[in-house]
Amino acid sequence: MSYRLAVCNNKGGVGKTNEVINLAVFLVTLFMLRVRIVDLDPQADSSAALGFEVKDEEDAPSIYDAITDAYQRQRLVTGTAAKAIQACRWDVPWRDKLTFIPSRFDLEEANAVAPNLDHYLRLRAALEGTDDDVDVTLYDCPPSLGVLPQMAWADADDVMLVTQPSFRSYRGLKRTEAQLYYVRDKLLVPDLDIVGFVINAVREQTTNHQHWSKRIINEFGENRHWGTVPLRATLSRLDDQLKPVAFLDDGAEKAALTAHYEPIARRIHQLATTTINQEI
Repeated sequence: MSYRLAVCNNKGGVGKTNEVINLAVFLVTLFMLRVRIVDLDPQADSSAALGFEVKDEEDAPSIYDAITDAYQRQRLVTGTAAKAIQACRWDVPWRDKLTFIPSRFDLEEANAVAPNLDHYLRLRAALEGTDDDVDVTLYDCPPSLGVLPQMAWADADDVMLVTQPSFRSYRGLKRTEAQLYYVRDKLLVPDLDIVGFVINAVREQTTNHQHWSKRIINEFGENRHWGTVPLRATLSRLDDQLKPVAFLDDGAEKAALTAHYEPIARRIHQLATTTINQEI
């Protein structure tokens, strides 16, 4: 069983998917871990970044199929996600170490079902027994507090928040925190907690960004502040091109951005190592 980390914020547009993709790549390339991304966002952006053609692969099994198949004849069925696992489509030597379970737009239908405990546990059942060959599983959660992120919470070891230094992003963090603490007993994970947070798109020289960065760190704790990623045109360009930092040709820029992501990846590596050792 892998270390499972849900990446969340109720506020959209804060860079969750970009964070998931880059951290997955650095966990593979810097720490030689085997990583799986589970795309739980109906927008399917992380699936697209990994090479999955959402419109052209309508018949390919997705996370929605896995969740749907995990409940049959009024009972949970395990391991249904196995058929949906794919290797990333990038032409890199380590592509087999980075796998993913794609999403499609039909995943939105999961929110239309009247939820009960079995519904929230479908993702856990679908993934059971499918990650014995994986060290870290990252859940790319949608910007909501409904069924899909709660499915991830029901299966996760920890939660990581991604935000930006702004009022709306801060409010998204507070809503996410409140909802997590409200539902975790119901989801049978009473000890699930926010293990860390990352502040994205920071202009350190601006007073407003300084204010909100400081407030977020003060309220959520310096010990849980995993890192800050600066606002750079390079990151926006990479995001538009669906590429991670590791694919940069500019060595100096690549090194500068890697210096921001490596400590965050190292935190996940340490947590994964501890979790896996405890399960042995």
